[in-house]
Amino acid sequence: MDAMLNQIISVDQEEPLWRRILPDAPGVIGFDSLPLASVVVTAYNYERYIEPCLRSVVAQTYSKFECIVVDDASSDGTSERIKHLLKAFDDERFRHIRNPINLGQLGAQSTALQYCRGAFVVFLDADDILAPAFLERHIFAQVSGRYPTGLSVSDQLTIDQDGAVHSSTRLNRDALAEVKTAKTLAIPAGRGTSPLNVVFLPWRDAATHISYHWYWQTQSALVFRRSVLDLIMPPPEDCASFRICADAYLARFAHLLSNSLILLEPLGCYRQHLANNFSGPAFMTIDQQAGDMRTHPGYSAFVDLVRLTIRKRQKIFDARVGDYQIAQIIAAAGDQGDEALSPRKSWRLSLSRQ
Repeated sequence: MDAMLNQIISVDQEEPLWRRILPDAPGVIGFDSLPLASVVVTAYNYERYIEPCLRSVVAQTYSKFECIVVDDASSDGTSERIKHLLKAFDDERFRHIRNPINLGQLGAQSTALQYCRGAFVVFLDADDILAPAFLERHIFAQVSGRYPTGLSVSDQLTIDQDGAVHSSTRLNRDALAEVKTAKTLAIPAGRGTSPLNVVFLPWRDAATHISYHWYWQTQSALVFRRSVLDLIMPPPEDCASFRICADAYLARFAHLLSNSLILLEPLGCYRQHLANNFSGPAFMTIDQQAGDMRTHPGYSAFVDLVRLTIRKRQKIFDARVGDYQIAQIIAAAGDQGDEALSPRKSWRLSLSRQ
C-alpha cells in the first residue's frame, strides 16, 4: 500500500518545499512563509485502522502541519492505540483529544476546529489514508493556482478493509462535464514535479446546486481554507443532524461561498468496510460508490443547517460575504422565502423592479 501511494504522484524533494509550493515566487521566500495546515483525524471505534491513517499523516511531504487526533468517545481500544502511536512518533506536531461523550462526525470536527491554528484544514476519517503528496499538492493548487478557492478536492482510490484496491478513481466525470462554465487547466509546477491538472467549478453555475450531483468526493479528500470554515462550521450543539456524512454539509456550503477546485490526481484512499455507517462494504460503478441513502442526512437537513448558521451569524455574513451573495446562496440552497431568516426584502424588491 505504501509503495502504491508513493507512486500516485511524485514530487522533487531535492527542491526546497517553499519553491515547490511557490515555483514562480521571486527571490528567496523560505519555509517560514508557507501556511500551516491543520489535519484533524476523527476516530470512533477504529482501533483496527488508526495506525495506517496516522502514519500517512507522518509521511506527508508538506511538513508544515499540525495533527489533532480526536477520539469521539470510542468504546474499543482506539484511544489507547492513539496514545501508543503518538508516544512512538514523539512528534510535537501531533495532539490527542478525547471527547467525553460521542458527538458524531460533524460535532467532533466542530470541537477540534477550536484547537486548529492552520490556514488550511483537512478532516481525515480514521479509516482512510492520505498519499504522501496530499497536503503539498492541495496547498500548491490553492496558493499558486489561477483560481484560488475556499475548497479543493482530490480524486481517491477505493480500498477494502484489507487495503485491496477496488477502483482507481472515484470522480464522477459525467457530472463534472455537465457544469458548462467549469474550467479545465494545468497548474505549472516546479522542476521535477508534474503539472497539476484541475477543474475549477464556479459556485454561480446552477448545475452545481443540483442536490443529486456530487462533485466533492469523501471527507478525507477535502481541504478547506480556515476562513471559510469559520463562517460555516456550526457549534457542536447544532451538529446532530450530521452525525455521519458531514461532508454533505461542509462541501456544499463551502462551495456556495467560495467555488471548488477539483484535483484530478488520486491523492488518497477511501476505505469501504463493514463498519462504515454509510457506504458499507459494497462496491459498484464509479458514480454509484455512495451508500445506504436511508442513513444519509436528507437534503432538507443541509438546507436547515445552512439557514440556521446564517441566521446565528448574520452580522458576520453581512460583513464578509455581502447581502447580494447571501441572498443567492439562500436561493441556491433551497430557501422558501423565510423572511425571519434575514431582512433582505429590500434587495429582492429592488431586483424585481429592474
